[in-house]
Amino acid sequence: MGRLMAQDLAKFTGFLAGGDGHHFEIYDGKGEPLPAARVFNAYLGLADRGGRRLSIGMVGGEEGVPLQGVYGAASSHTDGGVTVVLNAAELPMRQRSVRVIVPWPSESKPRVQVGSQDGPSTTATDTNTDSGLCSGVIEIVSGQILVLELTP
Repeated sequence: MGRLMAQDLAKFTGFLAGGDGHHFEIYDGKGEPLPAARVFNAYLGLADRGGRRLSIGMVGGEEGVPLQGVYGAASSHTDGGVTVVLNAAELPMRQRSVRVIVPWPSESKPRVQVGSQDGPSTTATDTNTDSGLCSGVIEIVSGQILVLELTP
């Protein structure tokens, strides 16, 4: 949904999945947010500030442990910032380290802010900008939605 909006392919996206009792429904019949609303709202942030789709890389943060169950999407913005959404929707373990790799101008070191709708998160971010990439290790918990904001 966020990618459609970030690429100007859809100005509005609505999602109905089976009524008030369905776990993929975003809002109930009274307009109250359901659990899926937090995921939807995180992805909508990709379209803010003229957001355009940005390809990122993700690998497991631990040697020899494959990345599994964590989804990522990113957008670059007209103000030079980048938003990355990490969604641990199907993380099989309780907690996992994920290395996120984002294109970034090598002449500037980004400030990284990590927000979570699920409470505090543990991060060990090393903003290595050699060769035009910013990379950092993020600790993410099963079911968690993290939003990383990188600003020049």
